[in-house]
This record gives sequence, C-alpha cells and structure tokens, in this order.
Amino acid sequence: MNDENSKVIKLSNQRIVLYLNEPQNSKEWVANNIKSYDSDGNLNWEIGILLEEYASSNKLEYCEDVYFDILVIAENRLKCIGFNNHCEIDLIKSKIVRLMNNR
Repeated sequence: MNDENSKVIKLSNQRIVLYLNEPQNSKEWVANNIKSYDSDGNLNWEIGILLEEYASSNKLEYCEDVYFDILVIAENRLKCIGFNNHCEIDLIKSKIVRLMNNR
C-alpha cells in the first residue's frame, strides 16, 4: 500500500496512515487499514495487532474492521472510525484504550 490513496496525520514523531479503500478499483475491501510509522519510516504499529491485543486482554472475540476515518481527539489520542467499530488509541502507549461498537 502506498500513501497515494490515504489520509495522513503527523503527530510528534509519528505518521499515522489510513489507507483508503477504493471498491470500484478492487474486488474487496482491505481490512485493518491503519498503520503508524516513526520518523525514519519504520512501522510502529498496525491496527490489526492492536485490535488483537485489546480483544485478548479484555476477553473479547477479535474482529477486524475497515476504517474510513481517523481523527485527533486529544493530545496523543487518536479516534479510528470503522464500519463496525470505533476505537481510541493512546499514541504514547501504542494501545487501544477504548472500543465502541457502532452497530
């Protein structure tokens, strides 16, 4: 995936990228389409792994999602808007701190 069809948010030493899906150009949606990179371009985290960790630590069933927006909601706090779930990520801890079902 490249940054061409994406939304990018830059916060301190992180670049968070939401890779936008284009169903008219592909046969299926790409799930777990958010990644964070450090200032050198190295991967910090990807949403799928954070979701797995959150599900495991909260005794929930893991559920991947397709995200269509990301927003800064507080200093070092990111909100990810998905079709089935929204989540809040603490960018310092690189950890999901809240998962909300929107169905």
